[in-house]
Amino acid sequence: MRLVLTGILIAVTFLGGCLFEPRVAALPGGADINYLEQSEPEFVLANLQSAFQHTDASGYERQIAEDFVYEPDSSTEANYPGLDWETWNREMEIQFITNFFNNVAGISADLTAEELHTDWSGSFAELRYVYAIEVESGGSTVPYRATATLEFIVDGTFWKLKRWTDENGENDPESGGLLPTIGQRRGAFLAAGGS
Repeated sequence: MRLVLTGILIAVTFLGGCLFEPRVAALPGGADINYLEQSEPEFVLANLQSAFQHTDASGYERQIAEDFVYEPDSSTEANYPGLDWETWNREMEIQFITNFFNNVAGISADLTAEELHTDWSGSFAELRYVYAIEVESGGSTVPYRATATLEFIVDGTFWKLKRWTDENGENDPESGGLLPTIGQRRGAFLAAGGS
């Protein structure tokens, strides 16, 4: 046993690097995405933003807790009446994000456009932000801007997103018009049977 541990220490020493460096994911075409170690809730949020910007569903999936829940805003619920939002769990979120990322030309995302509240203690954190997402699809750009409360937990040894609650759409800083939450995309997905 001692020999094995000595061998591992020698290998780490001579090969260099750190076991806790950010994870680099390769996209088709050779582009790399630098994901941060999930050692803080804010790093998970930064990783989610990177996954949006690179439309990397597997990178997004790694940030989601096993008992993930999504809660829509009242406008999304009104636009998609009769949908069973109680069934929106990790599996549904991953199905949605994979479908979403595969059917857009590009995404510009700022999940921390405006910080409203941060509460972090022990193995639970609640972050409240205004996010801004622009989606390129069908030759046009669709903007989303909303207030969301994001809850993070320590899942095993890493922080992960446990709950995404869209509270309400926010006004476009340029036009002043009210923009929807990204929940509208989730509602359309769920209304189409989750496919």
